[in-house]
Amino acid sequence: MYQATNSEIRTGIQAFGLMVLRDCGGHDGHVRTITCGFTEHGLPELICLGLPTEHIFPHMNNLFYEMVITKTRQPGPFTTDDWFTMQMQVVEADRKLAAPFAHGTERYYRGSGKTPQYMQMAWPDATGKFPWEPGFDEKYKARQPNLKSGFEPRQEFSMPTL
Repeated sequence: MYQATNSEIRTGIQAFGLMVLRDCGGHDGHVRTITCGFTEHGLPELICLGLPTEHIFPHMNNLFYEMVITKTRQPGPFTTDDWFTMQMQVVEADRKLAAPFAHGTERYYRGSGKTPQYMQMAWPDATGKFPWEPGFDEKYKARQPNLKSGFEPRQEFSMPTL
């Protein structure tokens, strides 16, 4: 899979303010969609695990527009059902847990003096439970690990390395 170079990311940020990056997740094959550009405005980057990029990137672009351009939405946690028929939550992610999933964003900011922070765009299982809630369906834990701040991963989660 093609990975955007730092030069291409910089050009995209200069032209559009934001780049939305896709990573197929290596050996596990789970899709990761991550922004790069919110950090330029002192805001956390967005990361969504396990949903197709083509379904999530328009919402990432809209959030950039609302947070950076019109300033009509705060970057803090929120819940929405405006995007899909399921309710989604956008929560503060623990940088230590999120960074291994954000290869392009981490690579872009490495050595720049800027350290990206993250917000996880999380989706529920069929019963409405989120990854940080007891009873979240086991079959989705590898596809969408919990990155929420304050969460300590259990041993069965294996985090990929950069």
